[in-house]
Amino acid sequence: MGARSVDPKITCQLIVTGDWSLPGVKEAEATNSLVDQGVDVITSHVDSPKVLIETAEKRGIYTCGYHANQSALAPKGYLTGAEWNWLTPYTQHIKDAQAGAPFKNFVRGGMKEGFVKMSPYGKPVSDAAKKKADGIHASMMERRVRHLQGPAQGQHRQGSHRRRHRAQADRSGARRDELPVEGVVGKI
Repeated sequence: MGARSVDPKITCQLIVTGDWSLPGVKEAEATNSLVDQGVDVITSHVDSPKVLIETAEKRGIYTCGYHANQSALAPKGYLTGAEWNWLTPYTQHIKDAQAGAPFKNFVRGGMKEGFVKMSPYGKPVSDAAKKKADGIHASMMERRVRHLQGPAQGQHRQGSHRRRHRAQADRSGARRDELPVEGVVGKI
């Protein structure tokens, strides 16, 4: 939605690498493949975004990071990113331990709850773009804007209900319904 607010013709491409961490092989190959296809911005949802960020920077492509602030890896092309804010769950665990409460082995939250935060804006982001993005972020935090709008597309349906399945964890803790992916917003 953000990219399409700039240009409604923007498209997204997705490469599924099939693993959470294949930085030396598939993640670099996927990044180079997307760059070779003419994309402008690359992001990922993998455990090892460093290689993707550095590869895109070497190729002159903008990036949005994941897990941590990766702006130092891409001083020319880093736009922003989503960071895990580990202070929130650790603080919760410590307070529970001090209160004698049982350890919660499953905690969940997003930006509003303080589990996720945005990385600082990178050098290529203009003041006007920062102001617009900050306004949208504030609206999301106040629940004045819906995160997803429009009809769902490409989802399997059974009758009038979506097919449901139970997510199961494998030995690494990854859910089977979550896939490691590298994505791109093309041609901005």
